[in-house]
Formats: sequence, structure tokens, C-alpha cells
Amino acid sequence: MDWKQVGTGILRMAALLVLVSMAAFFLVSVSPLDPLKTNVGQAALGSMSQEQIAVLEEYWGMNTPPLERYLAWAGDFLRGDMGISLLYRQPVAQVIRVKLANSLGLMAAAWILSGITGIVLGIAAGAKKGSFTDRVISAYALVTASTPAFWIALVLLMVFGVWLQVLP
Repeated sequence: MDWKQVGTGILRMAALLVLVSMAAFFLVSVSPLDPLKTNVGQAALGSMSQEQIAVLEEYWGMNTPPLERYLAWAGDFLRGDMGISLLYRQPVAQVIRVKLANSLGLMAAAWILSGITGIVLGIAAGAKKGSFTDRVISAYALVTASTPAFWIALVLLMVFGVWLQVLP
């Protein structure tokens, strides 16, 4: 393992993250959309007093220059404070932790299931080389390897979500 390449890769990734975050802050600051109307909603904003709106504007730093707002956000981010999720009303780090744990569990289950299935089908195809079973398993493997993952996902969503109504 070449540690120089690893270090270079980490530096490039960090630079890319900084540039993307700066671009996102710049685009939000020049957007014609009002952040309060977008996040709170027009109806809720219409029922708020001017004092409540001022408190929200102060909380979200709308009266702060974009560069100062970005530097404050970056400092908080480096300390591990990613803010509060508007959707879940929880710290973003906690939401990411829960979602990541679910994703890793699902990935591990899929990896184990696909590994066991692949071994069993491989043994079955190898045991009866040239037979009908071998040809069916080989054709199945070729089709699944050649089909784009997004298409398989759409078909599985249609089968389990629409036809079988197993998914919400």
C-alpha cells in the first residue's frame, strides 16, 4: 500500500467536500426562493407574528453575510454538529447514524444471501455440467449480471410494492 497515494486521495476528497459545500452555500444564497417559505411553508409563515419570523430569521442566520454563515457552519460541522433535521426534528448526526446502521444491516443480509445463493447454484451447475440445470443457472447468472441494477430495483418495487403490496 502506497501511503502517499492514500494521503493524496484523502486531501483530494477533503478539497472536493469543501468546494461542494461552498458551491451549495453560494447557490442557496443567490436563490430567489425565500428559505422561510420553503422550509416552514406559506400557510405557517402567514400565521406567524413578525417577532416569530424575526426569531426564525435570526436562528437560520438569514441576516448574516453568506461567508460568515458558511464559516460558522463549517466550524460547527468540524466539531461534529451538523444541525437539526427539518424532517425528523433530531440532530442530523443521529439521523445519519440510524440510517447508516439500517443500510449496513441490509447490505450485510444481501451480501450473505447472495453469497449463499451463488455458492449453492454454482455447486448445482458444476455438479451437472452441460445439463438443463446447468444451462438454466448459467442463463440466470448471465441475465442478472447483464441487467442494470436500477432496472432490477424498479421491477422488484413493482412486484413487491404494487402487485403484492408488501411494501408501504
